[in-house]
Formats: sequence, C-alpha cells, structure tokens
Amino acid sequence: MIKKLLKGTALIATVFGLLATTNLTTQAAKSQTSNNSYQVVSKKWLRSGTYTPYHTTSTTKNIYLWNGTHTKKRANLKNYKGYSWIKKINVTLRHNGKNYLYYYVDAYRDTKTYKNVSGLVYSGSVKAGLNPSFSGTFPIDVNYFKSLSEYNSYIKKSKSQSLTRGILKLFPNTKVSLELSQNAVFFSPTTSIQSRYSEILRPRHVDDFLNNGKGDKMTTAQRVAAIKQALADDGYTTNKLKDLSGYELGIYLTNYQSRASQNDDPIQGIILGKLK
Repeated sequence: MIKKLLKGTALIATVFGLLATTNLTTQAAKSQTSNNSYQVVSKKWLRSGTYTPYHTTSTTKNIYLWNGTHTKKRANLKNYKGYSWIKKINVTLRHNGKNYLYYYVDAYRDTKTYKNVSGLVYSGSVKAGLNPSFSGTFPIDVNYFKSLSEYNSYIKKSKSQSLTRGILKLFPNTKVSLELSQNAVFFSPTTSIQSRYSEILRPRHVDDFLNNGKGDKMTTAQRVAAIKQALADDGYTTNKLKDLSGYELGIYLTNYQSRASQNDDPIQGIILGKLK
C-alpha cells in the first residue's frame, strides 16, 4: 500500500514538474517574443517638397526594407542597383529597451519605369543624397539635388544629360548655379536669389524652343545647334556668351524625354543671373 502511495506521489510530482516546465517554457517564449518585437514610439511626416533622397551605405551587404511594424521583410536593397530612396517619414522604433531611428522611404530610379516598393529602412544603413551612380537614362527632378557638386556629377554622368553637356559648352565662362537651376522652369524670387543677383534673364527664343515641341524629333546635336541659334536671336552671340563670366547659369533640361502637362506648363528652362 505504501509503495502504491509512493508511486502515486512520484507520478503526481512528475506531472506537476512537466506542467511547471511547460509553463516556464511558454513564459520564456512569450518573453522572448516580447523582447524581440519592435514597437512604434513616434512618427514624424515630412512636408511635401522637403522629401529627402538617400542611398544605401553598401551595394553588397544585405540591407532590408521592412513593413510598417517591422515584422516582414519587403525587399533586400542590395538587389536594387542604382536606386535612390526618398524619405517621407521619420519613425522611431523601440527594441530590447532601446530606440532606433528608421526612415519610411519610397523607391526612386532615374529610369522611365522601375520597381515601386516602399517601407522602413534603418537610418544607419543609408546616407543622404541620390544614388551617385546616375546610371539611368531618365532625367531626375532637379529639386532632389542638395548640393551643386551632386548636380554637376549628375550632368557629367547621366545619359539623360547629353543636351545639357552640349549647351554648357556654349557658356565656357559661366558657372552653373543649383538654386538658379531649381528655378529655371518656374522662377521664384527667393531671398537668397535677390541678395545674390541684380538681374535675372530668361532668353525668350530659347524658352520657346525648349517647350514648344520643335525639338522633339531632332538629334541632340541638332538641338544644340537650334538652341545656339535661339540664343543668337536673343542677342547672345558666340562672343557675348564667352563674356558672361559675371553671370551664373540656371539650367534644367530633360532632353525632351518628359512631356508637357495638359495645361502646357514648361518642363525645361535656361536662365541667367547677373552677380551683384
């Protein structure tokens, strides 16, 4: 009888031991899941017009784009060669007791079509600026450029900028201005422009040629020749173009790859700013 009681007690102890072990394992699993989760602490949306381009710090390492709750990978950015990532939201996530800054970004590529993907990327895996390869064939919105050196690099490298390179040869002593270039299509007299320039000039015949479709079926060389003639018609002869060292040039050209909108807004432009 005593042996039976001892066996029963041992069995009960074993069962409770298993239940306790199972319970501890479950609690540990729950604790591990909780510790490994990401919680959204804050979000800060950027205003339209202040969206900032970024590119990855490495083209060979795995850098993942996550969904909004950091529970599912959407893309491995090393497979998106030549892409830039446009930041629209700053997102702070909390993980294992620490806060981490992520960016909610949209894909952007200097090609006519590209993979449209968006999500969260860790801020330490990207750095400010467009992808410096500029290996595509489609023009980039001039407002995405944050420095003149970046814009000059784009003009030098991009296949979409062959017309721009040809036109710059007509202005051998005139430096490009990023701010004027960002105002070459739709001019806005900012405080910095007003303080730097005494006069802003927009060659009328050039403006007309760039935006009326006349150059649609021309080669790049033919467009350069036509713009050179339009400049002459505006009074900018070859000799005068050489004598514009006291000016800066604003230039944004798509080489006719972008079409005008339905209300016929201009899409290309060249302006000159006379330095004070």
